[in-house]
Amino acid sequence: NQPPTNITLNNTSTPENAPNGSFIAYISATDPDSFVPPTISLQNNAGGRFRMDGNLLVVNDSNLINFETNPVHSIVVRATDNLGATTDQTFTINITNVNESPTDIA
Repeated sequence: NQPPTNITLNNTSTPENAPNGSFIAYISATDPDSFVPPTISLQNNAGGRFRMDGNLLVVNDSNLINFETNPVHSIVVRATDNLGATTDQTFTINITNVNESPTDIA
């Protein structure tokens, strides 16, 4: 049994303050010896910032998606085939800046 290969994301950025559940990317992988697509999971969700919804990477905690605090986060995606073989791959998710209204006017 060969492990899954070719884990891909179709997007690697999201705007800051994106609401919980906002779509970021579709994640796919290939199983070289099966017609059953691998199961996708997150092994590192960048401190709770992201989660999987099926094969979709989505925002989990919008309060943590802030360009000014940290514009780059790493996630680890795992693809598991129907016989239990796995492959992990690290991806970088970039947070894009959004023009925000001024606050704390004195």
